This record gives sequence, C-alpha cells and structure tokens, in this order.
Amino acid sequence: MLNKNDYVLNIVDVCKSYSDQNNKINILNNINLSLFKSEILAIIGSSGSGKSTLLHIIGLLDLPDSGSIIINGLDTANFSRSEIDRIHNYSISFMYQFHHLLSEFNVLDNVALPIIIRDNSYEKARQLAENLLEKLGLRGKEKKSPCELSGGERQRVALARSLITKPNCVIADEPTGNLDKKNSMVMFDYFLEMKNEYGTSFIIATHDLELASKANIRMCLEYGNLSFI
Repeated sequence: MLNKNDYVLNIVDVCKSYSDQNNKINILNNINLSLFKSEILAIIGSSGSGKSTLLHIIGLLDLPDSGSIIINGLDTANFSRSEIDRIHNYSISFMYQFHHLLSEFNVLDNVALPIIIRDNSYEKARQLAENLLEKLGLRGKEKKSPCELSGGERQRVALARSLITKPNCVIADEPTGNLDKKNSMVMFDYFLEMKNEYGTSFIIATHDLELASKANIRMCLEYGNLSFI
C-alpha cells in the first residue's frame, strides 16, 4: 500500500499567467497533481496549452505566481539556488524533444557527464554510463559521435543521460516528438523498463494519444486546467 512517503512530488493550486501590453493571459489555473514512485504520468494538450510551462515549474526552472511545488516532501517555495541545484543534481532530471547531446563528446562521455560534474569520479561515471547504455540497447555505440547515431539512438542516449544520476523523476517534454511510431513505442518501452528497475517516475508531455495510453496516469491540459482522462 502506498503512503505519503512514496510521493515524489505534489503540485498544489499552482497558477501562472503572463502579461502583454494589453492583456493578462492565464496559462495555468489552480493546477493540482500528485505523483508516486514508479509512476508514469502523461500530460496531453495542444500546442500552446501550457504543457512546457507546467513542466518547467514542476522542475523548478520557472516560478509559479502562486501555489506550492513539493518535492520529496519538501516545499520548495523558499529554496535557495544551491538547494534547487541539488534537486536538479539528485532528484529531478530532464529530457527534451531535441536530444541536446554535445557533439564534441562521444556517446559514453555524454551520458557520464552529469556524474563527472557532480562527483568528479571519471571511472565511476564511465562504468555507470556503460551499464545504462547496455540496458538501453546501445552496446557498441559508446565511442561513436552523436552525429553517427540514428534519431532513435540519440534519444536513447539522452534517456541514459537523464537516468544516470538515478533521479526520483524524469521530466520529458515531447521526448518522442522527432521519432517515428516504431521508435516512439521503443522509447516508451524503455520508460516502462526503467521505472520498474530503478523506481523512477516519469512526467511526459506528449501529443501522441497512443503513447499516452500506455501511462499509469493520463491528464489533459486545456484552457489552463488539468484534468484526468
């Protein structure tokens, strides 16, 4: 049975708006959601519905106008910059539609980089990266440049990089947006595998209804409101 200690995050009454010269535009209206360990939440919504804004707020890359972001039981409202950095280093990682791999590094070092930055332990980081790459079907690709990989392979490298710090939650903004149907399904299968093996939770923003249907929880963001579907 799940209890409150199993919560990865709670979002409570989060609101966000922007203003132009003439109008105030409400993006998020009293958003509430909770996520447990090893859950996959898919958020669907049209372009411009505020999905990326919501993910940025959940991931502490942006601030809400009001409401609370509670991560691992801690209200982040008054977190210092160093406390937010610690959340990014240990609890939450990000994956985007564009893989953002560094072309000057090979695949292995792209994946190892977050651990190298955090711990300065090069050999440990490379071993962890090798293990993850093998789990994601990329054995033999370690020394290749990102430009030598297919689109699906690049996204799997990006997934490995997001998982190497063993975060509680991976926030993925349209992670299959540049992939064909086959590679999209392969990617989601890896999400399922990693959540089961590592206990990692995923929050995925997507336009793909078929992909979203495989998630534990499905929600729709429309006109600033988030609701279950």
